[in-house]
Amino acid sequence: MKKFVKYPIKANTVPLIQKRIFSPEDFGRLLRQIKQLRGYTISVTEVPDKLGVEFAVGDDIYTAILGS
Repeated sequence: MKKFVKYPIKANTVPLIQKRIFSPEDFGRLLRQIKQLRGYTISVTEVPDKLGVEFAVGDDIYTAILGS
């Protein structure tokens, strides 16, 4: 006879938006792998007051906000 063991499932009420998935270095590595961006200078910096990253591709600057 087999015995089944039940484990409780606990849900987290904190939104995952507050947890970073990528570091700025990971984000830069990801961008450098895109074939269409080869030949451009790519830099990534963290923007702590906006909870995001700012990245430059060539002469253009973009900001990715992680959360609201």
